[in-house]
Amino acid sequence: ARLDGRFTFAGGGSWELLTAPLEDGVVPAIGAAASIKWTMKRAVGDELEFTDALGEPFRVRIVGAVQDSILQGSLLVDEAVFRELFPTDRGWRELLVDAPAERLDEVSATLTEALGEVGAAFESAAERLDGFRAVQNTYLDIFQLLGALGVLLGSVGVGVVVLRNALERRRELAALRAVGYDRRALARLLASEHGLLLGLGLGTGLLAAAAALVPAGGGALAVAPLVVAMVVNGALWVALATGLAVRGVGFGALRND
Repeated sequence: ARLDGRFTFAGGGSWELLTAPLEDGVVPAIGAAASIKWTMKRAVGDELEFTDALGEPFRVRIVGAVQDSILQGSLLVDEAVFRELFPTDRGWRELLVDAPAERLDEVSATLTEALGEVGAAFESAAERLDGFRAVQNTYLDIFQLLGALGVLLGSVGVGVVVLRNALERRRELAALRAVGYDRRALARLLASEHGLLLGLGLGTGLLAAAAALVPAGGGALAVAPLVVAMVVNGALWVALATGLAVRGVGFGALRND
């Protein structure tokens, strides 16, 4: 009961779920939402199999998940059930200490002195959460860097495609110049053609991204800067490649070699 209010359950739930009996001796367990989803590749309601102290298998069902928790990497079961399954394990390896924020240093120093012989180490909940988030943020930074590199390479590719397309159509563009189109008109023509292709490509990619983000609970605001960067980069490369291509269009392209 003293844990109530200290943890937030994902999708509802409470610690009383640990003592609710399940069929066929299945053991109820609660874990951190991030660990359940990404480390264990499971969801609430799924079961895992473990081995007790006697080497007998038993099943554990995940009945609840807590969000943004210091319990990452662990599954919690009722103490009575744990003692029954592992009677040779005595004592506790970790303890949760409820102390006022302004007295953390005092409490830590007192407990360190009192429990010095057992080698106790103390860490605040904020420090542990920061450690978990540091690992998560490192992965996010790596993926963002790879995404930015992909945007850069894709933008350069758009420019190369526009330039090559224009060079392959030199005779066609030269014929348009011969019948009265100036360089600006040709530039607008090429820019509109490849701008449409760029828009279709980005639209297809955004639809695919939306299909992946919606089941995960959104995240559109997080990718908005990346979308803007893709649009701006693509437009710049289309404009640059179009300008270079139009400069190379002359009436000499109409000659038959």
